[in-house]
Amino acid sequence: LTVGSNNLSTTFSGVMQDGGQSGGTGGSLTKIGTGTLTLGSALNLSSGTMVLNGGTLILGPGTSTFGALSVTANSIIDFGAGNSILNILGLNSVAIAAGVTLTIQNWTDAVDYFYSLVNPGAANLGRIVFSGFAAASTKWQPYDHQITPVPESSVYGAVLLGLSALFATWRLNRRRTS
Repeated sequence: LTVGSNNLSTTFSGVMQDGGQSGGTGGSLTKIGTGTLTLGSALNLSSGTMVLNGGTLILGPGTSTFGALSVTANSIIDFGAGNSILNILGLNSVAIAAGVTLTIQNWTDAVDYFYSLVNPGAANLGRIVFSGFAAASTKWQPYDHQITPVPESSVYGAVLLGLSALFATWRLNRRRTS
């Protein structure tokens, strides 16, 4: 199924179930053009491929599941209003063409989740940019299979410095009262 010809936008609010659940082969949902594909609810294409060939994919609330994600032109995945989960199940989970950038927008830590069953590899992760984070800061977490932005190391330093100052102040006050 291909949507977005003539750079038009499309909204899908139904249920799409691929044949993967009954032993069939999964197809593909291809988003082309500069328009927007909005998913009004969770989508299950667990043995098929979501192909982004430009434009924006807005995830609806709930879990959208794909067998693979293939990005062939600069594209955006927008986590929308929140509570969205993108779950990529296939062994060739996330493939982003050379010279192409996948931008992640409106993603909130501990609210929205981007899962990949297997590590997409450094080249693919280097092509995923979370809005508000440095370009090369995306990583795959092996313990929960989540693709996330890495917080800046200066944030960790500032937190550690602040906690150290609080501890030193507490310790000093404790000595004065003793």
